[in-house]
Amino acid sequence: MPNQLNKSNPNRLEKITGIILHCLAFANLFLLVFARQADAVLPNRWGIKYNSIVFLILSIHIVLTLYRNKFHFQTFRSLIFDIVFILLYPVLYPYYSIYFFYLIVRQVVVSLIFLSVPIQNRYSLFRSIIENPAMLVLLSFAIMIVIGTFLLMLPSATNTFDSNGSYVGSTSFIDALFTATSATCVTGLIVHDTGSHFTFFGQFVILILIQIGGLGIMTISTALAIIIGQRITLRTESIMQDVTGESSRIRMVSLIKNILVLTLIVEFLGMIPLYYIFDKDIFSAIFHSISAFCNAGFSTYSDSFMKYYNHWGLNITIMGLIILGGIGFSVLTDVKRTISSRYGWNRLTLHSKIVIVSTFVLILIGFLVYFIFEFNKTMHDYPFHERILASLFQSVTTRTAGFNTIDNARLSFSSIFVTLFLMFIGASPGSTGGGVKTTTISVIFLAVLSILRGKEDVSAFRRKIPDETIRRVLALMAISITLLFIMIPLLLMTGIEKTSELNNSNQAFPKIIFEAFSAFGTVGLSMGATSHLSNIGKILIIILMYFGRVGPLTLIYINSAKIRNKLYTYPEEKLGIG
Repeated sequence: MPNQLNKSNPNRLEKITGIILHCLAFANLFLLVFARQADAVLPNRWGIKYNSIVFLILSIHIVLTLYRNKFHFQTFRSLIFDIVFILLYPVLYPYYSIYFFYLIVRQVVVSLIFLSVPIQNRYSLFRSIIENPAMLVLLSFAIMIVIGTFLLMLPSATNTFDSNGSYVGSTSFIDALFTATSATCVTGLIVHDTGSHFTFFGQFVILILIQIGGLGIMTISTALAIIIGQRITLRTESIMQDVTGESSRIRMVSLIKNILVLTLIVEFLGMIPLYYIFDKDIFSAIFHSISAFCNAGFSTYSDSFMKYYNHWGLNITIMGLIILGGIGFSVLTDVKRTISSRYGWNRLTLHSKIVIVSTFVLILIGFLVYFIFEFNKTMHDYPFHERILASLFQSVTTRTAGFNTIDNARLSFSSIFVTLFLMFIGASPGSTGGGVKTTTISVIFLAVLSILRGKEDVSAFRRKIPDETIRRVLALMAISITLLFIMIPLLLMTGIEKTSELNNSNQAFPKIIFEAFSAFGTVGLSMGATSHLSNIGKILIIILMYFGRVGPLTLIYINSAKIRNKLYTYPEEKLGIG
């Protein structure tokens, strides 16, 4: 009995040790970001290197962790890389880049696991924040954005001189914040050209943010927790089901394994043709394969893929990656299970059927719209088969990806209107894309169709859609439209720089609206307004990108909590509408 009490109620010293551990983890994270430039800039009065202070904090962290966990084998396993690094420190120290990169990866992993795995005996306020699914998702994305911002502000992340030889210095805070948010929320809007402004290190940071943001921070952190042997709670399983769009109760380890394996396989298969298309540039192939699968739209080419508008290999590869990334992990795993089954289409879940059908219909609608309206406009000098290819690519990329092979600033107003609609819809639940999701629009369409047919229930493929799902869809649509209606007037009023030619131009109205929908749908397409945004405009777009990625998910998490049984109901009374 005493041992059980000690496990459930650790003594005061262990509580204090736990608090110190978490403070050290986050303090080390920020210290190491500035260590590289601090050693070069700050005065060295006592002959101590600032990165040595970071190393000392890491050593203290290891000792306290071992003490707190009573030197259990599981603790040694989770700290094995730290211990090896301590032993090899005299050898690794001259190779500062290895040391610096390891500490960054290590502290990011610690932070993510800290958020994903519940820790006993926290203070009530802290526990209420961390254990709330909505706050956990919001906080995890925010932390990754902050980490990415500091990394992109480092001098080593930016090319100090531009192509004209002019000194540009490091990336400013607001621009680094904008880029980190765009990468983490897999949007693709940029204020600086990714290929020329950022160094290899800066591009690598953007790539990591895209991969983490695309897969979902909770997916990454839960996978890391499983790898090091941490225990996953029922609450974490519930959150992961909402994150991935998985409706059935399956084993968490199996779910994470399927997500990671499918991601690696698809991105690797996409990298192979891109490697030869980009003249055997391995980093460019990896960067664009991950960016396409995560529906991020970031490219190291200043004109995206406009010079490849007629390249069938690149277009088909990128479209395939975009569709697979935007269709959702639960659908991919469901299709994978169905392939090995003899039941075929009937074996798929209702969710998978709706996602597949709606994705095909939206791609077809977009293709027909762009092919008809841009036939003699942006594609007037294209051969017929190239018009088909460009129209299909534009339809696929518009909903969340953000790559382009035609100039969006030259689109007709009819095409712009349809583009706004497609960007607002976005990808599917549990995918790497954003937007209000294909299932949301499908449920609204089915609800309207059932009313027109005089049916009481909303159904599809001989399955009834729950009333709770319909209420969530309506709430999601209302919140999304409200957010856009608030942010667009603010962008029109303060979003453009006073010195910009767009400030007193009639072109600002459609371009700002296009920018807002692109940010909220985490698409990344632009008509050229991004480079003219003021600091206030950049902040407003950051907010749209952030809530466009996590806002709809947050609403689902809040409503996924167990609803209390009602003790009473109000009397019904009809309300006139229409």
